[in-house]
Amino acid sequence: MRIVLLTLLLWIAAPVCAFQVQPMVAELAPMGKQAQRNMRIVNIEDTPLTVEVSAKNLVINSQGEEQLTDNDSDFLILPMTAVIPPGQAQTIVVRYIGEPALAASKAYRIVIDQVALPNQAQSSVGMALSFRTLFNVAPEDAKADLAITDIRSDEKAWQVNISNSGNKYIRLIKTKWILQQGEEQRIVQGPALSAALQTSFIPPNSARVIGFTPPAGFKAETTKVRIEPLSH
Repeated sequence: MRIVLLTLLLWIAAPVCAFQVQPMVAELAPMGKQAQRNMRIVNIEDTPLTVEVSAKNLVINSQGEEQLTDNDSDFLILPMTAVIPPGQAQTIVVRYIGEPALAASKAYRIVIDQVALPNQAQSSVGMALSFRTLFNVAPEDAKADLAITDIRSDEKAWQVNISNSGNKYIRLIKTKWILQQGEEQRIVQGPALSAALQTSFIPPNSARVIGFTPPAGFKAETTKVRIEPLSH
């Protein structure tokens, strides 16, 4: 039993990242120089790494579930397949070539899949890995417009109804939450906000119910909440 447990612990502790990807989040313009971004894939294994890069439409349904569909027309990706030697890096050019006159921002996943080849190790734990980066294409001067329409409390967290009537997505981790309960005020932002939120992304012209763990002592029925974007 000790041997089995030790083996299991060693397997869990083994590194699971065969490669690294940067950036994981990016914003592009629908045209011009800002419509292009370079991605960097680093092979941190001691064997060659083969990857495939693809684009997918990202849609969040009313239940907050992510839905992905293939998109072969909105992006020029060079190269789409690469073999990266051990310890080396590969630059991937990602350029948006879709509709230039966007009325609202659009969200995509640029997906980097490890390709399993015959007689080639997949990773240090024997599985092919996949990175799903978040790329948003936003028209110039697009803005999010948030409003809290309802707050309810369950046993573990608040359920906050947030509508975004603007034409740009919002990542709530890039905001600050101002909680006012009577004379007591608390500002939640940064790592504390990231830990408190169950999800962060709200597309334009949509509404979502966001799980939020409030600071101790704050009650949904007696607290007013205001969300403000972080100043750049």
